[in-house]
Amino acid sequence: MLNNNDEINYKQDNTWDPTKAVHAEIGSQQYNRDDESESAAPASVKPEKLENIPKEMRERAQWCVAGEDKSPYIGNERKLYRAKVNEGPWLSFDKACELAIKHSANIGYILSKNDPYTCVDLDIKDANSKDKHGNPLPQTMWTTPSQLDWYRGIVLASNSYAELSTSGKGIHVWVEADLGEGRRGKGVEVYSQERFIICTGNSISDISFQNLFGVTVPHPKHADPKPIAQRQALIESIVAEFGKEDVKIELVEVEQKQPDDVIWERARTASNADKFIDLCKGDWKKWHFPSQSEADLALMSMFTFYTESNEQCRRMFRQTGLGKREKAVKNDVYLNRTLKIIRGRQENEKKGRTDISVSLFKKQESAKLAVKSLGVFLSEQTVIEFIIDDVLKRGWLYSLTGYTGSGKTGIAVKIALYVATGRVLAGYETQGEPVLYIASENPDDVRNRFRASLSIDDWPVSVNQKIHVIDQSFLLDQKLEDLEEIVINEKPCLVIVDTDQAISLSSKDSENDNGVRIEHAKRLRKLCSIGSRPTVLDLCHPSNATKDKPKPRGGSSFLSEVDGNIYCISKGNITTLCNDEDKFRGNPFQIEFLKGGVTHSDIVDSKGRTISTPVFSPVEAKLQESPKKQKDDKSLLLEVMKKYPQSTQPFWAKELSWINGKGEPDKSKVSKLLTKLSNENLVAKSGTKYNLTAKGNKFIRG
Repeated sequence: MLNNNDEINYKQDNTWDPTKAVHAEIGSQQYNRDDESESAAPASVKPEKLENIPKEMRERAQWCVAGEDKSPYIGNERKLYRAKVNEGPWLSFDKACELAIKHSANIGYILSKNDPYTCVDLDIKDANSKDKHGNPLPQTMWTTPSQLDWYRGIVLASNSYAELSTSGKGIHVWVEADLGEGRRGKGVEVYSQERFIICTGNSISDISFQNLFGVTVPHPKHADPKPIAQRQALIESIVAEFGKEDVKIELVEVEQKQPDDVIWERARTASNADKFIDLCKGDWKKWHFPSQSEADLALMSMFTFYTESNEQCRRMFRQTGLGKREKAVKNDVYLNRTLKIIRGRQENEKKGRTDISVSLFKKQESAKLAVKSLGVFLSEQTVIEFIIDDVLKRGWLYSLTGYTGSGKTGIAVKIALYVATGRVLAGYETQGEPVLYIASENPDDVRNRFRASLSIDDWPVSVNQKIHVIDQSFLLDQKLEDLEEIVINEKPCLVIVDTDQAISLSSKDSENDNGVRIEHAKRLRKLCSIGSRPTVLDLCHPSNATKDKPKPRGGSSFLSEVDGNIYCISKGNITTLCNDEDKFRGNPFQIEFLKGGVTHSDIVDSKGRTISTPVFSPVEAKLQESPKKQKDDKSLLLEVMKKYPQSTQPFWAKELSWINGKGEPDKSKVSKLLTKLSNENLVAKSGTKYNLTAKGNKFIRG
């Protein structure tokens, strides 16, 4: 963003000298065309991504370099001039890329009435958004859940090329359609002429959203770019939504279903409890509301979330610090006006979640059944990524079932250590990424297990930062948003729940209640689809009827919701970890662990005496390995290195179709294999490059 000293960069002759421009850092604010600010991305083009932009667009000479003010520029290596959006000349795609690289800028496409394209710009406003004065946007201007559902519906209904904006939060959907002058409404802008759209090439095929404490977190599904599709009906239906009025309602009084003290307790223990408590105290300025009226609206919204009774909402509101103002207590006029806004918004939410998305799909050509060739169908397959090779798949939900004393916790602790450090567990390669361990049932026991296990093997010091622990007792249905935020921030590849029963059941719930168990499993599964897409390993107590092959309590209703059940059986000092052949998608396996006891100076009783803690170590000699798979991967990598000796690791990964969970070339897999190949003297490192050795060439020839 320009400051007062930057006038040298924007001269009176509409030129821009990028060599003197002050580039915005990540996290700073710059203002968009609506006089609202958004997080600025680094001003730097990514050529490898831009190749995803459809060829027909790249072939048109309608490209410009994007200035820091998001305006279009043309020119040469020394100087750039502001371009006009209503007439050329503009640049070719290659020339725009060349200048953007030279000046560390982005590029964009100018829509013209002479081309067939229309761009749908989906903008997101949330608690991080600010107005032109740098003040937080009021909650009434945030993008609502129904709008986010609509945004996703537009992406899916278009079945056309779509990409993330430079901020990584907005979305541009490109279709063939004729609109004429641009239109905007409900957070959506649609343009087909005289508009400059910055392009990233960061293509997506789907996107979902999650709200964490007022901040919208996008979860895009990256994919190969789709061709630009003809979608005139889609554009017309979007624009038609702009003119629809929101639902207006009259307040209807209903009986309260819960006493006030229950609602107070629920609100005090919710994920937004800090905000709720402050507003109840009257401390609204702490949360940067423009005035108390906006704060009143926010607090009343919290009450309406828990009860449909307007009378109960009014009564409870008046018991708070915000409810002491004269206009809130003298009669119901002010509070009823506030309630009408909220109840109307709730009705609009319901409408948005049903009518809008359904009508949108009904009107689109893309809503029709479509056929694709087998080649296309096969090319869309997602490459499976393992947390533990051939055992645990990334983004899957597993139950680990065992009787008390069988070693569930001890084995889970050892799995956490191996996965976090990337060590080979009994012949099975592990991921080497952070792990989140939820020790809700007995945190003291888990603490001692980790201490004992760390004392007997030479674990790196870094493991203390790669394993994160929650040692509180909680119910998942009450703390799911908190847990989702932790998963997004810490980016674990594995979440271990110790145990399922400790976080799933209140004193009023039954583990045999099918509805309760199904909903709990669905909550756990939500963790698998956010952030780093972790695997969830849910430690479960077994039902009494499954002694030989333990299955989790909760019956078939819970088991049907997980992707696989793993169980452990103890015989003597050997505990075997097995897949449940009745419920496991994948290759069968058995991993044996030897049970032992370890004393540690920090593990003592009340009299200061050291006590023995059970630890479990994999029995290497009896473990199943997968040398064929490893050999196949080695051969494939060596062959592609021989074919493309001067290429990069990402190129080799892409050539071999090794794609990670983010839809990008799996550089990590290539790097790990290269380390192995180097240790076996099949490749040698020269500078930053790896080359085949004579032994490597001989290995390929067999």
